[in-house]
Amino acid sequence: MPVPVGANLLSLDSAAFYVGSSSTAPGLPALFRERLALNSTTQALYTVAEEIVPGVEYLQFQYGLDSNADGLVDRYSDAHHITQWQEVRSIKVSVRMRSISPVYGQARPIAPLPGRAASAGADRFMHELFSTTAKIRNQP
Repeated sequence: MPVPVGANLLSLDSAAFYVGSSSTAPGLPALFRERLALNSTTQALYTVAEEIVPGVEYLQFQYGLDSNADGLVDRYSDAHHITQWQEVRSIKVSVRMRSISPVYGQARPIAPLPGRAASAGADRFMHELFSTTAKIRNQP
């Protein structure tokens, strides 16, 4: 059966997530989503950055790899180190949030981020790290 000219065969959505400086509160970090959009007149693609959550200061995705095919994750790795994507069995997401305004009366040390030994300094804001791991479906 022929497809009519101009028919939509597939809707494609693409987005990138990153931490940047808030556009609504100067000096505050925030989580952003940048997505592809299409100019309906010129058919040109462009990107749109959207601030999603203020107070996000760290975002990390790590991938659980099963390098010996026993069905169990052997190690976690960043995307740029992965050469065998078929070994990925899970994804660990870590987010560190910071309070919008100072909470403490005096500066307190900030715990270093995972995998970093260096001190993160001190300030009067509350910082909390949240992590979760999800198994990838349809994997052995």
